[in-house]
Amino acid sequence: MAVLDAAITQNTRADNQYFPDGVPTSYSWYGGSDTTFGNTPPSTFSAVTGWGLVYPEAGVATSVNANAQVQIGDFTTFVLLKSGQWVEVQGQSTDQIAGAHYVADFSGNSSVPWQETTNSDGSATVDSPQSGYNDHFYPSTRGTFAPGSVVGVFVEANMRTTSASAELVASLGADWWASPTAQYVNGFANNPGVGSSNWVKLTTQWQTLYFSSISPQQLAADPPPLIGASTTPPTTSSLLPAVTSVLESSSTGILAAGQTGTLTLNLNEPVTVKNGTPTLTLNDGGTATYAGGSGTDALTFNYKVASGQTTSSLTATGVNLNGAAVTDASGNTTNLPLTGLAQTGPQITGASTATTTPPPSSNQSPPHLHDAWCALWQQYMAAGLGGEGESGQIATGRGQNQPKHEALLANPHH
Repeated sequence: MAVLDAAITQNTRADNQYFPDGVPTSYSWYGGSDTTFGNTPPSTFSAVTGWGLVYPEAGVATSVNANAQVQIGDFTTFVLLKSGQWVEVQGQSTDQIAGAHYVADFSGNSSVPWQETTNSDGSATVDSPQSGYNDHFYPSTRGTFAPGSVVGVFVEANMRTTSASAELVASLGADWWASPTAQYVNGFANNPGVGSSNWVKLTTQWQTLYFSSISPQQLAADPPPLIGASTTPPTTSSLLPAVTSVLESSSTGILAAGQTGTLTLNLNEPVTVKNGTPTLTLNDGGTATYAGGSGTDALTFNYKVASGQTTSSLTATGVNLNGAAVTDASGNTTNLPLTGLAQTGPQITGASTATTTPPPSSNQSPPHLHDAWCALWQQYMAAGLGGEGESGQIATGRGQNQPKHEALLANPHH
């Protein structure tokens, strides 16, 4: 799944698929994303913290998680300033993760210590939640900003479990704080909640989790400068399908210089072009422009024969996706160029090739947050995120403008 696809899905309540064990169904965050977009801190506040939760999946025997561990890497919190600038205010590379096993419904703010190890790559490994508890984690130090300067927050972290049999779900969120050292007070006056994301099922492969208080439209207009890596890098088998043939067609047969025609790339699997404009490179120095075919097993390009050329000597040397996101029928996405088309003639045959790094093994470091830039922002300009919360919060209301404290819970001391 592409970066923005995941960020949008994880903050769209209607897309929530999993639920946490031991959390009352009346709690607003039980059902997934619980965020008021446009949530801003009180004008005098100067701090924020991102946080995360891990629970056994509801309806699953907790015994399957007995030997599991959870790994957390590259936890990062950004704030968006009124000036339009994104600023990183918390980063795991300089601010190690803290946390504990809290009672599942946070009653009494009761917790027991967890076992945490800091790995050589900076990630943290912690034991999985005990029965009736969760893993609740957050950076050791709150992020800071000038009062009145912030319009939103974006949190991301790479996560995985070490056990293939584990049934664990995770979520990210954030709280505003009155100051970097403010203490918790009843009613959450010092730390109104920003919100939380959907629940993501952890696997043994690294996944990036996201929380955003910024709407899709705002993200598209002013995205964070550094967006998290997507899931495990694709293997060769998950790249775009092979090009089985390239057919030239026109209503006048073989084309002379200056005439226009169409080249069709036949694929071994349907694809969808989500964004961008692929081009087909030709041996005469020209390019064939994308003409459609999205959602089929063929991509069509229009071209004009250059001076001194005819289609009988035309060579299609490769497809350049030019930042387009092309997804195959299995949902795999890549923006790598396709190459390997070098047969001349009206029918040009060949197979596409593309190289990428293999997926990390179970003991490799998580993908770093600074390694990927999203090419899909504009896709979601018209996207909407739904979901109305119910009562009950972790340690938060739904922001200072819409508090919901019918089921007040003790603060987990982020």
